[in-house]
Amino acid sequence: MFFDEKIAQKLSKKISRKLLFAILIVITVLLTSTAVYLSQTIKEYKKSKIADSFENVLNSLNNSMPDSQLTPNWESVEFENRRLGNTNANLIAYGKFLNGDITYYVRNDGKLVKIENGNEMILCKDEVSYLNRYKNKILFRKDEDRNAYILNLEGNIVTPLLNDIKVGEMIVFDDYLFYVNYTDHSYLHRYNLITHRDQTIISKPCTSFALLKDKLLVLEKKKLNIVDLKTNKNIYKLTNVKSFSVDKFLYIYGSDKIIKSNLNFRKSKVEANHVSHFIGKTQNGLVYETNKGLIYKKGNNEKKLSNNNIVISAYEYNNNLYILEKKLPNSYS
Repeated sequence: MFFDEKIAQKLSKKISRKLLFAILIVITVLLTSTAVYLSQTIKEYKKSKIADSFENVLNSLNNSMPDSQLTPNWESVEFENRRLGNTNANLIAYGKFLNGDITYYVRNDGKLVKIENGNEMILCKDEVSYLNRYKNKILFRKDEDRNAYILNLEGNIVTPLLNDIKVGEMIVFDDYLFYVNYTDHSYLHRYNLITHRDQTIISKPCTSFALLKDKLLVLEKKKLNIVDLKTNKNIYKLTNVKSFSVDKFLYIYGSDKIIKSNLNFRKSKVEANHVSHFIGKTQNGLVYETNKGLIYKKGNNEKKLSNNNIVISAYEYNNNLYILEKKLPNSYS
C-alpha cells in the first residue's frame, strides 16, 4: 500500500506540473494574440489618421462626403455670395477689394478708396483690411489698432464697432458679423448687427474661416474643420492645411501643393506644386509663390509676375490683375 501511495503521489505531481505548464502555454498564447490584435488596431487607427492628412488628401477627399454636406453647385454659391458682405476668396486674402456697382478697394498705401465714373475718392486714410458691404455701410478693420469700424456711405462717417475688441478676419452674412476675436483667445464670434448681441460659436483658436450656407470652414492649428452651424459639430476634418480659399471650388494649401476640390470633396486634383506661399484665389486664377518667383495661374497657363516686394493680396477686376504689396526694407522700386 505504501508503495502504491508513493507511485500515486509521483503521478499526481507529474500531472500537476503538466497541467500548470499547459495553463502557462494557454495564457502566453492569449497574451500574444491580444498583443497582435492591439498592434493591428493601432496600425489601423494610424492609417485612418494618415488618410486625413494633407499628403493623402486626394484619397481622402474623393467619395468621402455625402452630396448634401456642402453647397453642391455654382448657382447656390452665387446666391450665398449675394448674402455675404464680400466673397470668401477675397476675405481670406485680407478682404482688400469689394466688387459691385461701385468699386471699393484698399490701395498699396493702405487707404480705402472708391472708384465712381472713373474718379477715385479716398474714404479712409488709415490702413484697413477685411472690407464688408452691409446695406449702405462698409464694415472693415483698421490694421493699426485691429478694431472694427463702420463707414456710413451716405455721409462718409466712420464710427467704432465692438467696443475696442481686437479682431482678425471678418465676414458679414445676412445681418450677422462673423469675426475672429483676438481679445477672446482668437475664438470665432458672431455679432448680430441689429440686436448687437455677441456670442462665441467656436471655442478654439481660429486662423481663418469661410461661410457656405449653414456650414463653416474653420482653419485651426493647421486643421481645416467643416462645422455645421446648426449643431456646432465637426462633420469633416483635414490636417496639415496651411491655408485655403473657396469660391465655387475649394483650394487647399499644405505641404508644397495647392489642391483643388469641388465643394462635396470629390474630383480633387493637384493644381500647383512647389508652392512656398499661397496668396489667394482671384476672380479667374490663383496667385502663389514658388522657387521660381510669384506665379499667376489661369487654367493650365502659368505666368511669372515680376515683383520685388512682399505680396499680401491679389484680386481681379474687369479681367485686370491687381497685386497689393508692401515694399521690402531695401527695395527702391
